[in-house]
Amino acid sequence: MDLVTVVAVISADPQDMQPIVAGLYSTEQQPEKVACPNILQGALEESNVKMISEISRMIKLHRIYEGVDKMLEIKHDRRRKMVDTVLRVS
Repeated sequence: MDLVTVVAVISADPQDMQPIVAGLYSTEQQPEKVACPNILQGALEESNVKMISEISRMIKLHRIYEGVDKMLEIKHDRRRKMVDTVLRVS
């Protein structure tokens, strides 16, 4: 059985890291070792997304979109009626 050594490191500027694939990142900077890393086997991370607030935000944005769509439809209908009226009068 082969043993693998895992070293916990941190980047001085996390914004400089470029995603490669599947949660792996690359950086030109020299990483620094973490003094006392806390690594838990089989632990699950909590989501950084607040589901209820995101769904509420999505519903709010959808309603705004529908309102703007309706406003544009009404504006288009008004213009069409105006053109019809002008053509009938002419």
